[in-house]
Amino acid sequence: MATPEPPSPALPAAGGLTRMIRTYARRDDAERALSLLGDHGVEASIQEFWAPDAHTGERVLRGCALLVRPEDASAAARLIMKMPPSEAPGGQRGGGMPVRTPGARGSGSGGRLMRRVPVAEKQRGSILMIGIAIIGAATFLLYAGNQFLGKKQRAPVEEEGPETYSIDEDLNGDSIADAVREYTPGGRLVSWQEDRNFDGTMDVRWIWQGERLAYRDRDIDGNGKWDERTTFDPEGYPFYTDLRPDGSGAVRMRKVFRDGVLWRTLEDRDGDTRFDSVLETDEGGDILRRDVLGPEAPEHAVPKYPLPPLPPRDLGEMSAPLKALPPVESPAPPSPAPPR
Repeated sequence: MATPEPPSPALPAAGGLTRMIRTYARRDDAERALSLLGDHGVEASIQEFWAPDAHTGERVLRGCALLVRPEDASAAARLIMKMPPSEAPGGQRGGGMPVRTPGARGSGSGGRLMRRVPVAEKQRGSILMIGIAIIGAATFLLYAGNQFLGKKQRAPVEEEGPETYSIDEDLNGDSIADAVREYTPGGRLVSWQEDRNFDGTMDVRWIWQGERLAYRDRDIDGNGKWDERTTFDPEGYPFYTDLRPDGSGAVRMRKVFRDGVLWRTLEDRDGDTRFDSVLETDEGGDILRRDVLGPEAPEHAVPKYPLPPLPPRDLGEMSAPLKALPPVESPAPPSPAPPR
């Protein structure tokens, strides 16, 4: 059997468009995002990924990526995250993208998705007739009750449940899922994970609570652990980001945002679970405050939404020089024990 041709290498980005902010399984989805960025003055381009088909050997499109300039990555990401997913699960059950069973992954057949439908058990004729009779009786009783007792307020049926189903996408044709979306039985999006560098480990994950985007997790060093979590406000903008290397321990850095714009940066440089310094900036990036924090400073608390308004600044305060932060002394190593 002939060895399949390797995927086409990534083409060099032109004009400084080197930052990949999103991958797509379909080009029309990427073009929608490209049009949105263009409407907001953000220059972007589409990079395609081609790979041979596992059965025919012909080169087919396996996905594409959206590239922007590094300095536009933050603004572009905020615009992209506000876009709803184009492939709504409601349209996938009737003839669109196949729906997978819970926990399903790539099948190795070279296709993007694979449907697994449980085989229905055979029913005997007598059981079928009994079921039809029960349904008919229940329908009659329900109709009679509505006619004689009138319509009553019924509690809404919750569609959320412990079971979910997932849709996996293999974008580069290596039979490993590069994007995994999880839905409730009612079609509500629960989480979305992406392997952006195609190394077999998910790099970013979005989590929804109800119909609101609540969190975004990132694996910065590629070791399979979420190092950074961003919490979103009710308007869908980033509220604050906590950095915990390897996803455990105290928060080493916290960034607080106002309407999606970075406002405050807190650092714990000596690892004592308390922030040592605070840096505040305005919308243009100019430094408003740089200071050392004491152990009882209110900035140690987790931010609460909404943030209090900023106090007015006078001209004298704006022209005053900022204080320099003193260096943090590393703890002295323990003295060796005397020989016995």
